[in-house]
Amino acid sequence: MTVKEAIVQYLAFHEANSKPHTVKSYRYLLRDVEMAFGGKELAEISPADIFGFLSSKTEGLKEGTKNHTFIMIKFSSITA
Repeated sequence: MTVKEAIVQYLAFHEANSKPHTVKSYRYLLRDVEMAFGGKELAEISPADIFGFLSSKTEGLKEGTKNHTFIMIKFSSITA
């Protein structure tokens, strides 16, 4: 399964089961994930890929904003 396919399934689930604001937040977060990894198979993505992605997305941000971003991504990944 590709990252794009997983995102489509993930968002479909949340559109049916979550509040609209939650879905909007997930769409926003996953937009960049899809741009970075969309065509890759899930199994191809390494921890180093994820760390690099997160580092690039939070570069120059305050620590509190970085933590919030990491928490939102972690939360969205465990609620899938």
